[in-house]
Amino acid sequence: MKQFLRILKWIGITLAVLLAILVTAAVVASRRSVIPDNMNMGAQTMPGMPGTATLTPVTGLSQPPTDAPVRQFTLTAETARIDLGNANIVDAYTFNGSVPGPELRV
Repeated sequence: MKQFLRILKWIGITLAVLLAILVTAAVVASRRSVIPDNMNMGAQTMPGMPGTATLTPVTGLSQPPTDAPVRQFTLTAETARIDLGNANIVDAYTFNGSVPGPELRV
């Protein structure tokens, strides 16, 4: 009976050590998989994707004037601190201080 208890004790200690190692590995892995501070998607190239070789200037997107009413909007791009939840506050580029920006109805 004493030997059985001794084996049971060693199994418990072994399981506790393995659990501690697994928890430590999980914490280290989660710390290494954080979101990057910044990312520039404009510098990315996508070979084989249509439209990536040529750019259309904004002036080429205009249409001739019509009699439809003209709506004007003023958007101010600014940096602000945004709360993402779970005490995760980040600096972000916003329109009029909010993300997403205000709704524009036309």
